[in-house]
Amino acid sequence: MRKLLLIMFLTTVGFSGAYAQNKVEFRESQARLLEPVQNAYVKPLIVELEINESKGKIVDSWKFTNKEVNALNGEVSNLRTRALFNSTQKHNADVIVAATFDIASLSDGTGYEVKVIGYPANYKGWTTAKPEDYEWIRMEKTITTNEKDKIQAIIKTK
Repeated sequence: MRKLLLIMFLTTVGFSGAYAQNKVEFRESQARLLEPVQNAYVKPLIVELEINESKGKIVDSWKFTNKEVNALNGEVSNLRTRALFNSTQKHNADVIVAATFDIASLSDGTGYEVKVIGYPANYKGWTTAKPEDYEWIRMEKTITTNEKDKIQAIIKTK
């Protein structure tokens, strides 16, 4: 028994001695730092929309099952986006101009019906923006949607 205790003691002392011999060194230096900055600039493109007048105003009705709605996370904005995508595909259009929506649940409770109303249009005449186009682009970038809500009429007091 004493031999076992002696062996355990020597083993413990030996391991602790081995750990005591590990030495960690660390050093950090820093000189003045100047990092290069890289930016990418893209020239804005301007495009015209050509409304497909032969089709005129369209009214499309799309039905979505509850399973499809759940796949869209059950969000109304995703439902509108999917219906809009379906309409652009159906009419071979790039966008639906002045799109309005009517969303209603089906009477049997199996899903929803989304009506898309608007004018199909395609892009034409892509050009690089000219200096006269920059002002309205700049105006759009400086005012965010959040700030538009805070804009109020100026009221003069006498």
